[in-house]
Amino acid sequence: MLERLKKIFSGSKNVKRIMILGILGVLLIAISGLFTTPEKTTEVSGGFDINEYKASLEDDIEKIVKDISSYRSVTVVVTLDSGVKYNYADETAISDSNRNSDTLTENSSDAKNNRVIITDSSGNEKALIVNEELPQIRGVAVVYNGPNNELLNEKIKNALTATLSVTSKRIYISGKGGT
Repeated sequence: MLERLKKIFSGSKNVKRIMILGILGVLLIAISGLFTTPEKTTEVSGGFDINEYKASLEDDIEKIVKDISSYRSVTVVVTLDSGVKYNYADETAISDSNRNSDTLTENSSDAKNNRVIITDSSGNEKALIVNEELPQIRGVAVVYNGPNNELLNEKIKNALTATLSVTSKRIYISGKGGT
C-alpha cells in the first residue's frame, strides 16, 4: 500500500493531478453549500394585519356600490370595533384519557392560565391558537358621486346589511350631488 502511494506521489504529473482534484473537491463542497434549500418551518400565523383587513372590506364595499349605483366615484370608510380575538387551547379541556402526563404537564401548559404551549423548531414557545375571531364592524359610511337617491340608498343598504351582517343603523349612505 505504501509503495503504491510512493509511486503515485513520485511523478510530478501525479502530484499536480492530485492537488487539482483536491482543490476541485473543496470547491465543489463549498459551492454545494450555496445551493441547499432552507428547512421549511410551519409557523402559526400571528401576523394578522388589521389595516389590510379594513382595506379589503372597503374595496369590496366599493365594488358593490359601484355595481349597484353605476357611479364610478365612490368613497367608503369602515370602522372596526377592536382587534383580532384569539381563542387558545386550554389544558383543562383536554380529556384525561388523551393526556400524556409526562409531556403535557411539564412542557405544554402555562401555569398561570392553563394554556397549551407549543414549541417550534427554533425553541420558541407560543400558546396554541384554536381559532381567530375577526374584528366586528362598527360602522360603514358610503358616499357616491351623484344626486342623493333614497331608492338607491336603500338598495345599497340592503346589500351591505346582507353581506356584512351589520344592522342598517350602522350604515350611512349618501350622494354628494352632481350628475
